[in-house]
Amino acid sequence: MIVSQISSLFHHYSIDPRAAMTAYDLLQMLTYVFHIVGLLVCLAGLSLARRPERRLAGRTVAAFGFLIAILPVLMQLFGVIEPTPMPPQPPQ
Repeated sequence: MIVSQISSLFHHYSIDPRAAMTAYDLLQMLTYVFHIVGLLVCLAGLSLARRPERRLAGRTVAAFGFLIAILPVLMQLFGVIEPTPMPPQPPQ
Protein backbone atom coordinates (compact mmCIF):
# COMPACT_ATOMS: atom_id res chain seq x y z
CA MET A 1 0.00 0.00 0.00
CA ILE A 2 2.69 2.50 0.97
CA VAL A 3 4.85 1.53 -2.01
CA SER A 4 2.01 2.23 -4.41
CA GLN A 5 1.40 5.63 -2.79
CA ILE A 6 5.08 6.55 -3.11
CA SER A 7 5.23 5.42 -6.74
CA SER A 8 2.08 7.40 -7.53
CA LEU A 9 3.66 10.43 -5.85
CA PHE A 10 6.77 10.07 -8.05
CA HIS A 11 4.56 9.67 -11.10
CA HIS A 12 2.43 12.69 -10.16
CA TYR A 13 5.38 15.05 -9.69
CA SER A 14 7.42 13.56 -12.58
CA ILE A 15 10.31 12.63 -10.31
CA ASP A 16 12.48 9.84 -11.61
CA PRO A 17 13.46 7.73 -8.59
CA ARG A 18 16.37 6.24 -10.58
CA ALA A 19 17.91 9.64 -11.40
CA ALA A 20 21.59 9.84 -10.54
CA MET A 21 22.57 12.29 -7.84
CA THR A 22 25.85 14.13 -8.21
CA ALA A 23 28.21 14.81 -5.34
CA TYR A 24 27.24 18.48 -5.52
CA ASP A 25 23.53 17.65 -5.10
CA LEU A 26 24.29 15.35 -2.20
CA LEU A 27 26.41 18.01 -0.51
CA GLN A 28 23.66 20.58 -0.89
CA MET A 29 21.19 18.22 0.75
CA LEU A 30 23.49 17.17 3.59
CA THR A 31 24.92 20.61 4.44
CA TYR A 32 22.17 21.41 6.92
CA VAL A 33 22.42 17.96 8.47
CA PHE A 34 26.16 18.38 9.01
CA HIS A 35 25.65 21.84 10.51
CA ILE A 36 22.94 20.73 12.94
CA VAL A 37 24.68 17.52 14.02
CA GLY A 38 27.98 19.38 14.43
CA LEU A 39 26.30 22.07 16.49
CA LEU A 40 24.67 19.52 18.78
CA VAL A 41 27.94 17.61 19.26
CA CYS A 42 29.77 20.87 19.94
CA LEU A 43 27.20 21.95 22.52
CA ALA A 44 27.38 18.55 24.20
CA GLY A 45 31.16 18.85 24.37
CA LEU A 46 30.98 22.34 25.84
CA SER A 47 28.47 21.16 28.42
CA LEU A 48 30.78 18.29 29.29
CA ALA A 49 33.77 20.65 29.57
CA ARG A 50 32.12 22.60 32.39
CA ARG A 51 33.18 19.91 34.87
CA PRO A 52 36.86 20.21 35.78
CA GLU A 53 37.49 16.46 35.68
CA ARG A 54 36.00 16.20 32.15
CA ARG A 55 37.50 19.38 30.70
CA LEU A 56 39.86 17.75 28.18
CA ALA A 57 37.27 15.25 26.94
CA GLY A 58 34.65 17.99 26.61
CA ARG A 59 36.95 20.25 24.63
CA THR A 60 37.88 17.35 22.36
CA VAL A 61 34.21 16.54 21.71
CA ALA A 62 33.49 20.25 21.07
CA ALA A 63 36.35 20.46 18.56
CA PHE A 64 35.11 17.29 16.85
CA GLY A 65 31.60 18.79 16.62
CA PHE A 66 33.04 21.96 15.10
CA LEU A 67 34.85 19.87 12.48
CA ILE A 68 31.60 18.05 11.66
CA ALA A 69 29.82 21.39 11.25
CA ILE A 70 32.42 22.86 8.86
CA LEU A 71 33.03 19.65 6.88
CA PRO A 72 30.97 20.76 3.82
CA VAL A 73 32.81 24.09 3.68
CA LEU A 74 36.20 22.38 4.02
CA MET A 75 35.31 19.93 1.25
CA GLN A 76 34.57 22.88 -1.06
CA LEU A 77 37.68 24.77 0.09
CA PHE A 78 40.06 21.89 -0.64
CA GLY A 79 38.41 21.06 -3.97
CA VAL A 80 36.86 17.72 -3.06
CA ILE A 81 33.43 19.05 -4.08
CA GLU A 82 32.87 21.83 -6.60
CA PRO A 83 31.75 25.08 -4.88
CA THR A 84 28.30 26.57 -5.33
CA PRO A 85 28.07 28.38 -8.67
CA MET A 86 27.59 32.12 -8.31
CA PRO A 87 24.90 33.93 -10.30
CA PRO A 88 26.10 36.56 -12.78
CA GLN A 89 26.78 40.02 -11.39
CA PRO A 90 24.17 42.68 -12.25
CA PRO A 91 25.46 45.56 -14.38
CA GLN A 92 26.79 48.54 -12.43
